[in-house]
Amino acid sequence: MSASVPWKYVSPLHDSIMEQRAGFLACLCKDEVPSRYLLTLYCFPAHLRSKLISDISSTYFVNMQGEGTSQIPLSNGDEILVSLSDGFEVHGEWTTEDIVLTFFDHKPFRLKLRISIRDRRSLQVDFLKRLGGKERKNSALACSVPIMSRSPVQVSGPATFDFEEGSVLKVTLLASEWSSSMGGLSTINRQLAILLGKREKVDVTFLVPHFACSEEEKRSARRQNVSIKEAKKLAGFNDPLDWLSFPPSDLNIDIVVGHGAKLGKQAQVIRASHNCKWIQVVHTAPEELGIHKSYSMAISIGEEKKTAEVDLCKLADAVAAVGPKLTKAYSSYLRSCEKHEDIIQLTPSTFDEFSDVKQAAKEMDEFKVLTFGRGKQDEVAETLLKSGIRKTQLTVRKFVQSKKILKELFCEVDLCIMPSRTEGFGLTALEAMSAGLPILVSSNSGFGEALSTVPFGESFVVDSEQPKKWAKAIAGVRKKKRSVRLHEIHQLRAAYAEKFSWESLCTILLDKMRRLVNDEYFFGTEEPQDKVKKSRLSGSVGVIAQLQQMQLDASKVGSKTDLTSDLKKIASDRGFKISDNEGSGNCMFYALSDQLEIAEGIKIYHDELRQILVQHLSEKPKLSDGTDLFRFVYGHQSWADYLRHIEQDGAWGDHVILCAAANHYRTSIRVVSSLPRINDVMIKPQCPVDKSKSLVLGHIHELHYVSLRPIQATVNGVKDDIQDSSGNPPHLNFKLPDLRDLPTLDSCGSDFELPVDILLLTVEDCEFLACFHYLNQPSRRYHKSTGYVFYGSMGHDQENKLKTALVKCTRGSSVPDGSLIVVNDAIRALGPKAVFSVGTCIGLTPKETKLGDVVVSSKLTTFAHKTPVSRDIGNLIKHAADGWRAPLKDPQACKVNVKCDGTVLSIPPSQASSKNILQKYSEATAVEVEGEGVFAAAHHLKTEWVVVKGIKCYASENQSSSYEWDVFASVMAASVVSNILRNPSVFQDWSHYNEAQPLRLKLEVKTNTRWNAPIKVAVVVGLLAAFISVLHHTGWIGS
Repeated sequence: MSASVPWKYVSPLHDSIMEQRAGFLACLCKDEVPSRYLLTLYCFPAHLRSKLISDISSTYFVNMQGEGTSQIPLSNGDEILVSLSDGFEVHGEWTTEDIVLTFFDHKPFRLKLRISIRDRRSLQVDFLKRLGGKERKNSALACSVPIMSRSPVQVSGPATFDFEEGSVLKVTLLASEWSSSMGGLSTINRQLAILLGKREKVDVTFLVPHFACSEEEKRSARRQNVSIKEAKKLAGFNDPLDWLSFPPSDLNIDIVVGHGAKLGKQAQVIRASHNCKWIQVVHTAPEELGIHKSYSMAISIGEEKKTAEVDLCKLADAVAAVGPKLTKAYSSYLRSCEKHEDIIQLTPSTFDEFSDVKQAAKEMDEFKVLTFGRGKQDEVAETLLKSGIRKTQLTVRKFVQSKKILKELFCEVDLCIMPSRTEGFGLTALEAMSAGLPILVSSNSGFGEALSTVPFGESFVVDSEQPKKWAKAIAGVRKKKRSVRLHEIHQLRAAYAEKFSWESLCTILLDKMRRLVNDEYFFGTEEPQDKVKKSRLSGSVGVIAQLQQMQLDASKVGSKTDLTSDLKKIASDRGFKISDNEGSGNCMFYALSDQLEIAEGIKIYHDELRQILVQHLSEKPKLSDGTDLFRFVYGHQSWADYLRHIEQDGAWGDHVILCAAANHYRTSIRVVSSLPRINDVMIKPQCPVDKSKSLVLGHIHELHYVSLRPIQATVNGVKDDIQDSSGNPPHLNFKLPDLRDLPTLDSCGSDFELPVDILLLTVEDCEFLACFHYLNQPSRRYHKSTGYVFYGSMGHDQENKLKTALVKCTRGSSVPDGSLIVVNDAIRALGPKAVFSVGTCIGLTPKETKLGDVVVSSKLTTFAHKTPVSRDIGNLIKHAADGWRAPLKDPQACKVNVKCDGTVLSIPPSQASSKNILQKYSEATAVEVEGEGVFAAAHHLKTEWVVVKGIKCYASENQSSSYEWDVFASVMAASVVSNILRNPSVFQDWSHYNEAQPLRLKLEVKTNTRWNAPIKVAVVVGLLAAFISVLHHTGWIGS
């Protein structure tokens, strides 16, 4: 039975259910017209506040601002009337009655007005919710926002210091077209223009030759806040691109962006004529391309092109490279002029214009593979047909300029391949991935290198030029179900977009542009210390500006790993070593806590320290000269609002907190940057101090702080030179596998018999890889309820082996995809006799265990239970260390112990470092976060379980481990598990889960029913190999 209800009755109910808290923000910036301002009004869902504040602080300079929260809930589409106080005078097309905002439940709404200020003492914006009708009386007050002055150094996050307060940055990009008919360079150029056009205080001009763009293209650009200007045709200049050397004389330019040799040479002329700065973007490595070309004189031509590119880069004020491969190449080319140290890496993100492509779920009879290249259609077809490919198997089409047609093509095929022998980046494959089309790309490409840094991205990269290996990889994709292929590429697309975003790329580029135009840093110079120019800001204000600028300098570097390595060297040169911490928003407090214990003998946990410093700021909200500290805080309505925010666990500490720490503990704080040639910042309290002692922090990558300990430091009378996770562990006697070493093709052929004997559960990659190393004959299979499972065998008996399954879960027990859910699903699907949770843990104190020691849980403690393992497991683990030798390159380098009677405390991640919790469970040997879920699932399903984990760091030291100690502890734990499982006969009488109903997993490969499977696969692989070989031989794919 069904009934229909008119929408007019349903709509009010729907709106009331979907009502949300809303935020309002009003920002004032100086306008180009003297004495006028630009007032920007925002209405946004409350949960998007942090992102909006970050976007604002990274794009333009705020002179005055106000913020508030709606007193009444709003629904999607609600209209918000704006009422300005008498202190404002509105200019332009707007009247006070016309100003209306719209509330959207998924994105901010923005409106800009040009105004003058009549009375600074009377600046307020009222936001009113329209209740019905057009008259303002039919409205309710949602929020009143007073506008307050802000300091030039207010921004607490990574922020941009404008080259001139309130000025507009004028950027001109040299181009040949607005569309993408010329390939990747045009695509990147247009995307950069659109991104810059979205930012406040940036005017973007696209300079093209006369008649290069249609009127429709100009209108399209204007909708993206990009102005297309034309360089007039010049007599005697046959190449229209040469006309770009002479832009309109009235075009104001701060930054000119050139691309490659064809669109870069003009920039040197423009820089001289328009007195601007020049950024040169490189898209190819011509010398490497020339090696793989088949035409005459290809190598010498490639060298000439490379020389031209490098010469332009040397002349430019800054260099940017598309993707990691070209960044490394030009870093090498430019070593002689030191520009290699500051190349901007522009790694493209996914393209939103392809995100609406809907891939069909139905599998077709034919499996279609797409690749791109250069050449004439008939000639390419003739060459490929000669390789043995039948006409019924081949389609050759001309290059697709229409995005609509390209989207249709991405839906028509099943796989896109980029088997280039070398490729600067490879935008076509990125576009295919953006459309949700499965891909395979060459490892010798910028896109391939970028994918390899994304979790499981290496599964889509082929590290070979051999056609047979490409054919095998393509056949492996074909064997998977279409639903699996599409699920995998969607996961990859999401992970890639998270790591490489257009917004962060634009922010880094914009920061560089502003610095070039400003040409004056707040601090940091290559001059000797006694010749350093004084900051434009002095005293406490100047120190705060330096701290903010240090964060900004670090934010432009894409790799935290590089910065950590740099800080290690810088710190070592100054006599310090890094003592890292887990971060989680608390890194500054962890680092200060560690330093207070070393320098002052004050032992205090990070959470307690946070509360003490917040209390200090509450009692002393001004500097000694009477300046309100609230001047240096951004994004909070009041000082009380800021304090409420900063006292929350996980809220990032900032420059104000560091000043509070220096004053409260009456000590200097020295901050060392991970960037080279940047001077240390010294924060001094407002009282005399002992100059021989100071707290020393290291600043790594945006807002991460670490403690810098003196080498050979003494902590509480104990020499701290070995048991410190900032030092390196002993070398292993084998190299840990890499993710790229994992099998990516699902095994097929004979059936895999279930149930398994042992289930190994891990969390981190290093834990997973350590266990994978000890699997014999590993393979990968996909199971509907568990996803991918890696199978193999363990045991020292050559005849009898333990069938072992290896899986991963998310960190934690009861979180989505945590140990509770994963173990429950895996036991039901795979039917193991026992579950081993293998990986790393945190030791409570160095007195009981050393770094790298392995703890085997004879008892598991949680908030709810204190549970011993079963008798069978208990008898087994008593002998876990019998005959075991740590897998060390030098057995004498370190003694690693196995604690077979350990008590493991398993608690939620947020509680793992709480002082009160650790004191309450002082009998515990180690702390971890998955055991509770393992126990709950295994106990419910009547399956044996045990936790085996290596010590990677100590809870008592308020610091996290280094990656090297994570690997070392993981390998020690996996090695002990391998030792426990060395004798398969021990498990012979143990019961499988649900043994009365044996399970069986059968994997099949769908083939065309006209051929049997072996013949079909052999023929397909052979044809694919021939196809790839011809592509390389003819040079059709160029590289």
